[in-house]
Amino acid sequence: DSVSPTGFTCLQGSIESGTYCAYICIGHLVCVIMNDMPSLGTKGVLPKEYRPPTDIIGFGYVRGTNTSGQILVNSAGEVGTWCNQNNPRYFSGSVCYVVE
Repeated sequence: DSVSPTGFTCLQGSIESGTYCAYICIGHLVCVIMNDMPSLGTKGVLPKEYRPPTDIIGFGYVRGTNTSGQILVNSAGEVGTWCNQNNPRYFSGSVCYVVE
């Protein structure tokens, strides 16, 4: 994991490259964002203090198409993506949730 100049910590890639899966915690709000990622698979695991108490699903999509998908952050901290189009790049999206 690396911390970018923006304060986001990357699970994969880097903010500067434009290809990343990253998270940030502000108070009790955790936001997971991604850009230009593969549309299927696990992107990394969040540290214990940033994991949701239950599975959380957010919206994602493959840019340049009308194909939508989802970002899943499960209670074990695994961040994954699913989309009905298997694309090695261009999947983007975000999800935010509250931690105690």
